[in-house]
Amino acid sequence: MMNSLLLILSLLISSPLLLSLVKAGPCDDVATSNPLCDDEHQLDHPVLCHWLQVAQNVDVFAQHAREWTDSHGLLADVYETIKDVTFEADDLLVSTTMQRRALRENRDANVLQQPPSPTRPPSSPTRPSPPTSPPRPPSPSSPTRPPSAPTPKSKQLPVVFAHGIGDSCFNDGFLRLLQRTRDILGNDVYVTCIPTADNQKEDTKNGFFLNWNASVDVFHSKVARDNHLKNGFHAIGLSQGANLIRGYIAKYNDPPVHSFLAINGVNAGIGAVPYCRPEHSLINHRENNPMTLPIHKELSFHSLCDLFQEQASRAAYNCFAQEHSFPANYWRDPRLIAAERYQIYSQLAWFNQEGYEIRDEFKKNWNKTTKFVWILAEDDSLVWPKEGEQWGAPDPRDPFNRVLQRNETRWYRDDLFGLKTAEEAGKNFYESFPGDHLKFSREDYERWVNKYIRDD
Repeated sequence: MMNSLLLILSLLISSPLLLSLVKAGPCDDVATSNPLCDDEHQLDHPVLCHWLQVAQNVDVFAQHAREWTDSHGLLADVYETIKDVTFEADDLLVSTTMQRRALRENRDANVLQQPPSPTRPPSSPTRPSPPTSPPRPPSPSSPTRPPSAPTPKSKQLPVVFAHGIGDSCFNDGFLRLLQRTRDILGNDVYVTCIPTADNQKEDTKNGFFLNWNASVDVFHSKVARDNHLKNGFHAIGLSQGANLIRGYIAKYNDPPVHSFLAINGVNAGIGAVPYCRPEHSLINHRENNPMTLPIHKELSFHSLCDLFQEQASRAAYNCFAQEHSFPANYWRDPRLIAAERYQIYSQLAWFNQEGYEIRDEFKKNWNKTTKFVWILAEDDSLVWPKEGEQWGAPDPRDPFNRVLQRNETRWYRDDLFGLKTAEEAGKNFYESFPGDHLKFSREDYERWVNKYIRDD
């Protein structure tokens, strides 16, 4: 009898679902530095496995990522406020409706296979110190590491940036943004961007394949080693970079972020991939044009849009995707049928405290920041729903027809990580601008910096 009870208890303890309920943090025990896909991963994640293999040749991947990011207008540059892209913004809206319809048609389908149980997130390895803003933008022939900024002499707190997906702290446009910030605040102000690698190509690659939690650890390690930041700093995150900084605030916030500007941050997650039209899929391209070949033979299997569509359709909520894809970390499937797997596996759920593991320090750390500025693009065609940039979300009871305002969401009502406390303390500020994702004007940017970042 006792042996039978012990056997039953052993089976229960080893149950993947029970382990998920007990551990319930982002996944562990999966290498992030040199991921290898076994047969099961190849079956479940063919596109992600393909791109992980392509990314082993960082030159090839960086070239394609740069072209893709630039064509979608995702490269930050304060001197290019309205950037000509290869297709019109109206076209970008087409696939949002298509994806929402597809999700409706499959709302009762259980499209995800049971992955291994997750555990708490691993710490990422220590990385070298970050680049800082130069006195002038570098020429294309400049070295991979930008020159150091001057030692600050003013009472103005330093300003730290985090870039979005496909961009890099080392890109000329981003360096111009740093320089413009110093022009506004004073040339003796310390302004820097924290990359997740030591050069432009690796930094770009990590924006796709170094997961959110590991990126937060890298960000923290670099901040901790920068003596200019030891007394705290202001932070500006663009798009996915806002997720990186809010993750740092929740998990560490030491040294503390004083004011945080989240410019078009994917704060509440993303529930569609509207910037990936069918013609940006190499699968569709080959089916419709069987005699044509892509530019790079290494890219002949899938496009980056295929990668995002794979994760959006079925493959985001498992350990492998969560460990090896930053975009998968903030994918929010709005359907109730996906809620349990979202709570178990999603890093967004972990940082939002929507899962089964609750960390009191997340709320305490959030409270250390004195000012949060949530900035929405009124015509955003890349983030769905755009209200998520100010903490709205699809209504799980009617996800394709109604968007909850932030005060209607569970994370606000139950104050899961401190958003409601910050609101009641007068710490939350809301801004918006007419235009698409990251297409803010120089005038808007200067106003935000002077209003929320300037200390004197």
